Amino acid sequence: MVIGEPVTFSFNVLGEITQQTWAGDFTVRPILSFAGIALVDADRRRFMGNPENESTVPDEIRSVAAMISQIKHRILKCPSWVTESSYLADMIDGNVLVDLFKKVIEIEEQYREKLSKKAQVDLQEMKNG
Repeated sequence: MVIGEPVTFSFNVLGEITQQTWAGDFTVRPILSFAGIALVDADRRRFMGNPENESTVPDEIRSVAAMISQIKHRILKCPSWVTESSYLADMIDGNVLVDLFKKVIEIEEQYREKLSKKAQVDLQEMKNG
């Protein structure tokens, strides 16, 4: 099964520290495959320094690692500032990372809802069939 059509959206946010506007068009995967999830997890662990016990890593670092790895593996096309900043790892405007992460997760939630509705319609058609 092909995993969802890519979704394109415009992004525009003012950096809380730099006061710079970060904007551009993004194309992302609406959902990750099992392989994609494994890659996200590997990058997340690498970002944290591959700790034996993740509970020794500060909460903020764990959160940042999770957001960056999700963004990195969902993006298909993005403005150059994203890749030049190592998928936002080298930025100081935390709100940019958080806002972009929220957007890609919102897209996944919408995609899951769409799949669920389609499955319900398909099931009903089978019952009526």
